[in-house]
Amino acid sequence: MSEKAKVYFLTSLFPKELESEITLHSKGAIANANNTLQWNLYSGLQKFYPNIFLLNFPNVGAYPTKYKKIFVSETNISLLDKTIGKSYSFLNLVFFKHYFKYLKIRSIVKNIFESLDESEKCIFYVYDLYPSFLKALYELKNIYSSKKIYICLIVPDLLGKTGSRESFLYNFVLNRDRTVVSNSLTIVDSFVLLSEQMREQLPINGKKYTVVEGIYNDDLDPCERSDVSNLKILFYSGAMDERNGVLNLIKAFSNILDQDYRLVLCGDGPLKSDIIKLSERDSRILYKGQLPREQVLNIQINSTLLINPRLPGQDFTKYSFPSKTMEYFASGVPTLMYKLEGVPEEYFEHSFYLIDPSIDALKNKILEICENEPSVLKDKALKARDFILTKKNARAQCEKIYNICNDLLERKNENFN
Repeated sequence: MSEKAKVYFLTSLFPKELESEITLHSKGAIANANNTLQWNLYSGLQKFYPNIFLLNFPNVGAYPTKYKKIFVSETNISLLDKTIGKSYSFLNLVFFKHYFKYLKIRSIVKNIFESLDESEKCIFYVYDLYPSFLKALYELKNIYSSKKIYICLIVPDLLGKTGSRESFLYNFVLNRDRTVVSNSLTIVDSFVLLSEQMREQLPINGKKYTVVEGIYNDDLDPCERSDVSNLKILFYSGAMDERNGVLNLIKAFSNILDQDYRLVLCGDGPLKSDIIKLSERDSRILYKGQLPREQVLNIQINSTLLINPRLPGQDFTKYSFPSKTMEYFASGVPTLMYKLEGVPEEYFEHSFYLIDPSIDALKNKILEICENEPSVLKDKALKARDFILTKKNARAQCEKIYNICNDLLERKNENFN
């Protein structure tokens, strides 16, 4: 990079310093997938920007319905005895939390912009379409238009495409947020999309973009496999939500009569109570609830087959990439999934997949895979693992993000004004 630049990453991750507190005070599912992706993005970006600094507002539910504390705690974020960012406190009151986040972000970013001298460039990587993040940046970038400020927006989800339950209040908030985000996107210089199809829903308008469907952090390699059991262990981790096909998976499994099969489920969500009841009827179904990531990885690597039962053809599947896909592949255990629209074709070369959405097709495919020669399964699984470790690691994926930023930074200064 020809000129010095200050680099910030505006995030909503869970600092290690607050993980136990967030787990203790959260009610219901925790945003583990988003947390993991943000940490993996940081891991990759810091290879290109050693001094990148996190400005963080943890993505926790609002008090009192989804979080037990009205204030989210503040802390410095450290890694290997180095301070890499700050996680800020904010009033976490339902309906008002985003406004208080906006005020805090605006104050922080304003101080950063005012501190820039004429020779400095400032790069902001921003995670997700949070209205409070984008509104603050929109207002301040326009005020400080003479400064050399570059904004790269990372879009893991589209507003209204996350499968949330609709209601009058939900639609009111969604329409308000869409207006704020739509107005704010004019100040974004480049985009990082989770799927190619996201282009259809965003005002890219000729700006640079790249697709990063996910990142596997090879610094967090799975543990060793235990002694191999004679049981056929099927595994799913993720939200216990109907849109993810969990009930279809349980129905297909229940139609397998072989008593040597087990279905292990990890996660939380609206179907939790139903799944507990189903597991009480069939002792072969083992529901573990929401576990720490290390425990999930341990179960994965000791399974026979990892399954993502999410069906294609839903409103959101074009615009999403199941983050569990990379963890599944990296475990060295075979993966079965459907041909989802948002998953790049190269992934299906390294997995077993289904097109037929019927329960019988899923049951038969599970049996076909699990009764296959162990050497065939091992060969496919190890090729999938190599694919993830070499092609989808933090450095390889974040190099694409760095390159689109660096190309723009090398242009004339007027491109940033």
